[in-house]
Amino acid sequence: MEISEKEFIQMKSEINRLTRMTDALVAVEMEKVPAVGLFKGVAINNTYEVETVNAQHGHRDLDRYVLPANQYYRLDNRGYIRSDMKDVPMTHELHDMLRSLTLAAFGTKKNIGLQTRQDQDEAVKLYQTLRMVWIEAYRERLDRVTE
Repeated sequence: MEISEKEFIQMKSEINRLTRMTDALVAVEMEKVPAVGLFKGVAINNTYEVETVNAQHGHRDLDRYVLPANQYYRLDNRGYIRSDMKDVPMTHELHDMLRSLTLAAFGTKKNIGLQTRQDQDEAVKLYQTLRMVWIEAYRERLDRVTE
């Protein structure tokens, strides 16, 4: 099967176009930060914000627990939070919730779904904003319930 010179030129042009597209995609991928640990530096469980707020309101014994909605909690005789706290979120769970909400804003469920470095940077900023909003809301709630 022979191809004409015109078909050959068209095929070569298409190969060059596809090569340029592939190079552009590789460049975009190289700009991305590895998806693992994207929120590592800003994660709520890498800070002591919840413990600080709890301590400021006289709840040092809660450690990393969020004060329950009914504001009553029990400690056993050794000072541990009892099993009825199983429905109370801890800070690592808060991170998962904030992370999921952040990624949902970009139409993905996984860090790797963020397509560009710009998306990743914007996602980190959104996570920080959501974290600060949550912490302020939690602080205001504790102010209200501990008055």
